[in-house]
Amino acid sequence: MKRPRIYVDTSVFGGCYDDEFRAVSLQFFDAVKDGDFIVVVSRATLDEINEAPMRVQKVLGNLTINSFELFSGNDSEIERRAKAYMDAGIIGRASTGDAIHILQPRQ
Repeated sequence: MKRPRIYVDTSVFGGCYDDEFRAVSLQFFDAVKDGDFIVVVSRATLDEINEAPMRVQKVLGNLTINSFELFSGNDSEIERRAKAYMDAGIIGRASTGDAIHILQPRQ
C-alpha cells in the first residue's frame, strides 16, 4: 500500500513548540516516523524553516530520508498562479507566501 503524502508548511513544524498545537503536532510527527505518512515540503517551506529557530529546524532534521520529500514544481507557474489568486482578490497581497504554499503541492 502506498503511504499517503501530506503537504506540511512551516507552522506544522513550529506547532511542536506551541502550547495549543504541541500534542497533536508531536503525534503527527510520531506517525510520520512510524511510516504512516510521507511529509511533502516545498522550497518555500524550507526557506522559512531555515529562518526559524533551531529547535524548529531540528523537527525536519530528525525525519528520515524516506519520510519526507521535496515538492518539485515549476516556480514560474506557481508564481503566476499566486499572482492570479491575488489579482482576483482570493488572497490579499500581504499573503503572498500563503498563496505560494497553497499552490506548490499541486502535482
